[in-house]
Amino acid sequence: MFFCYKNSFKEGEDMSIGVIFGKFYPIHLGHIHFIQEISSMVDKLYVVVCTDALRDEKLFLESSMNNHLSNELRINFVSDSFNYQENIEILHLEEDGIASYPDGWQSWSDRVKELFKSKDIYFDTVFCNELQDVDNYYKCFNDIKNLNVLTLDLERQEFNVSATKIRNNPFQYWEYIPLRERSFFSIKIGIFSNDKTKTRFFMEKLSNYYNSYAYDYEEFLTNNIAINSIAGATKIIFFSLTKYILEENERTQENDEIQRKQRVFDLTINLDEIKCDERKMYEELILKINMRFGNKVCQVKVKMSQKMSNISTD
Repeated sequence: MFFCYKNSFKEGEDMSIGVIFGKFYPIHLGHIHFIQEISSMVDKLYVVVCTDALRDEKLFLESSMNNHLSNELRINFVSDSFNYQENIEILHLEEDGIASYPDGWQSWSDRVKELFKSKDIYFDTVFCNELQDVDNYYKCFNDIKNLNVLTLDLERQEFNVSATKIRNNPFQYWEYIPLRERSFFSIKIGIFSNDKTKTRFFMEKLSNYYNSYAYDYEEFLTNNIAINSIAGATKIIFFSLTKYILEENERTQENDEIQRKQRVFDLTINLDEIKCDERKMYEELILKINMRFGNKVCQVKVKMSQKMSNISTD
């Protein structure tokens, strides 16, 4: 592994131009590490985010993700990882209508050439970590003089993770999800009561118990802040809701399969429907959350009294 600093780029004939293609659904630390390393091996690196509406919707529906990663959000997540590295540039390739991998190589390579020609750029090096793709790259880009196809970390020894693993179990691979991306995968719980003081009281208690964040969702709406923009989010986030938002989230969605699966909140709780004293309600809420999400919230299964007895006040 080696790193070098490159600045003041001006494309010319003597420059080495690299390209890497990926769905990045989602981008993870393995991708980022790979891109960082190969960016020091060329003068300029193009990271191409490949999207296909039908394929990506299928990936979402077959995953345990609660929300579909839109093209815009996915590109933003990739771009945000390399904002200040001048020799790395993000491009978007629309693969709609091309036969699914591993078929469709010729149509796909034609689409790639169109993209690069439209931007008046070129490349002479392709990076990948799939050995079976090397011959296809050479075959499909045989008109590129002195093309190099380089493979790195074929066994994923440095980062034994994949986007598929994260899609299927994001919490198991939480440490591989970039901080700026984690709020997309966080469990989002909305809490409502006609008594706002009551809502704030239990939100604070629950966020302390789960070592998580708590927000007023209306503030997000008023300030046009996306939930997915909470930097370094914890695995679970609490939001106070109005009655209108509560009802909107619970309402049956239209017949579109994507829309039916997606929800702003993974769980909504109406405190006014829980009829018990304060202490019992607190225990009921913890039980409700733990039963719904199990080990996703990583809670130690001990009684609150036992926990309290082990806390030092030093």
